Amino acid sequence: MNAFNKRALLVVDDSRDDVELLKRAFYKSGWTNPIVILSDGEAAIDYLVSRLEAGKSEWESLPIAVLTDLKMPRGDGFQLLQWIRGQAVLDHVLRVVITNSNIERDVRRAFDAGANFFLTKPADYEDFVMFAANFLAWLRLNRYPEETTPAPTRSLLLPATIHRPLTSPERKAVDFTPRSSAIQRKQH
Repeated sequence: MNAFNKRALLVVDDSRDDVELLKRAFYKSGWTNPIVILSDGEAAIDYLVSRLEAGKSEWESLPIAVLTDLKMPRGDGFQLLQWIRGQAVLDHVLRVVITNSNIERDVRRAFDAGANFFLTKPADYEDFVMFAANFLAWLRLNRYPEETTPAPTRSLLLPATIHRPLTSPERKAVDFTPRSSAIQRKQH
C-alpha cells in the first residue's frame, strides 16, 4: 500500500472560516485521508513531536504535508517552518504556506524558513476547491521514497518555547527512538 494512502494533511491556521472552507474543498475534491486542524505553530510542533514519539514508522505517523498560515497568535508560520526545517526526520514532509499575505518580504522569509511552496489563499469557495483538487492531484502523482525503518535514534531539537529564537541555548535535545524498530546500533 502506498504510504500516501495513510497519511494526514496538517492544516495550521487560526481562521476558522478559512479552515472550514479548505477542509470542505479537500473532501469535495476526493481527499479521504485525515485532516488535522491546529490553530497555531506551537500546537503544530507539539502534534509533530507526539507523532514522532508514537512509535510508528515515519510514514504512518507524520503528515504528508503541512499547510500553514503565517500570522498566528502562538507561534507563527515562520517559526513553525524554521523548526520543521531543523528536524532531519521531517525532511520528507511537504511544507506549504497558504496565507492572505502577498507581500514580497513574507514570500522571501517563508522560503528562507523552509517553505516548499507559497500560495495566496483563494478568494472564494470554488477557488478553494480548485486549489484542493490540483494539490491532491499533485500529491497522487508525486513519487515517494519507499517505506523504510527509521534510523534507531534521532535527535530532535525542541525550543523551550517557539517564541524564543531557535538558536537559543535553552533548546533541549529529545531522543526519538522508534519502538517498532528492531535495528540495534553497532558498538565500535
